[in-house]
Amino acid sequence: MTRAVNYAQSILDSYWDRKLPVIPEQIIDKMRAKMDNPDLLVKIEPMPSDSSGKIEYDRKNSTYVITINSNQHPHRQRFMLAHELGRYVLSNFNELEASKEASAFAAELLMPKAILRHLIFEKDMTDVSVLANAFLGIYS
Repeated sequence: MTRAVNYAQSILDSYWDRKLPVIPEQIIDKMRAKMDNPDLLVKIEPMPSDSSGKIEYDRKNSTYVITINSNQHPHRQRFMLAHELGRYVLSNFNELEASKEASAFAAELLMPKAILRHLIFEKDMTDVSVLANAFLGIYS
């Protein structure tokens, strides 16, 4: 899991604007802008109810395509986009092995430990729902 967390932190250091919530689409856009030959696309479209998202390689266009199920809750879509980005960044497409590692990547990307610790210990934000809302961009 350490490799996944380290990769997420590196992505955040390079592409995150330091504002909450972390928006995976913006990170992917910034990554694509720095690529000589962008090979990553995102599609958000209806999928079967038992599928939240996937990443596939399109040989014809030499592109990895992340597809996210538009029928699911926006929070689930956001997590799945971060999860599939993790699979792309980690170059791990074996479903069983990749699941835990990509989930660890997504968790660190969406809720960076350093920011979580800052909010808890320096801002005294200890209510779990308030913390969750901060990382979702919901402010009361």
